[in-house]
Parts: sequence; C-alpha cells; structure tokens
Amino acid sequence: MSTQAPAGRSDEGRVSRTGVRGFSPSLLRDARSRAKLTLETLSIRSGVGAAVIGHWETGRSVPSPKLLTVVADALNLRLADLTVIKPGDVRLADLRARAGRSQADVAEHLGVSRATASALDRGYAPLHEDAALHLAAFYDVTVDELHAAWQRSRNAR
Repeated sequence: MSTQAPAGRSDEGRVSRTGVRGFSPSLLRDARSRAKLTLETLSIRSGVGAAVIGHWETGRSVPSPKLLTVVADALNLRLADLTVIKPGDVRLADLRARAGRSQADVAEHLGVSRATASALDRGYAPLHEDAALHLAAFYDVTVDELHAAWQRSRNAR
C-alpha cells in the first residue's frame, strides 16, 4: 500500500501530501472498536472529522502524522500502535511521524529549509552530531536510535 495519499487537512489548512508509512487501517478500526467508540464519538474526542477517520479505516486515504497523533491520543495510544513497521525497519521519517512532527516542524526546529529537512528524512543530507542531538530530543528517542534510523533511510534511497 502506498503512503502517498491525501490525508485530510493539517492544522495549518494545507492538505498533507504524505501519510504515515506503515499505517494500518485495521489497527485503527480495532482500537476504536476496543474503546467502544463510534466514528462520531472519536471525531468529537479528537477534533478530526468522522468522514476523514472513516476514510483512514477503509484505506481510502492515509493520515498525516499530526492528525493520526491526535486520533491516537484520543484512543490513549501512541502513533506507533497504529502502524506495522518492524523495529529494525524504522527510518528517520518514521521517527518524525511517530513524534507527530512535520518536515516544516523539523526545519523550524533545526533552523534549516524544508528542502534540507526533507533531504535529511530521506538520508540524502548528512546527519551532523549537533542536529542528531536536537532531533533525538525532538523525537524523544536516543541518539543511537536516531543514527540507526537515518542510516536505514540512507540505505533505502
């Protein structure tokens, strides 16, 4: 399944062009069912439209990191609980998504352009130690986890 799909509107009103890699519609549907919530109730709790969540659950679209984080929070879950990526396959963009961050957030945090943040996500830009320290804290992971994810991103290109 491609992760390139419309994912609803971001908090800034723009449509996200990329969704969360490894997102599982069935994990979301099952989590909502276990919580005994209707689409409408989850929509009210999260502030994300019921139709949008319904599209995610049926696989018609893939959520953005920010919106999926909001829905995961409403279900008392982590974003990672709604994805199927083996720990050894996690890339830098996956860590960013799990932290509910956008490339724009990373660019602002590091004081770089969005293009540089994108290149870093994909392993095209070098990961300098100062950036690694900042990103590890920003993503709430260890520096070693961050380096390993960046290397997997680099290897995947």
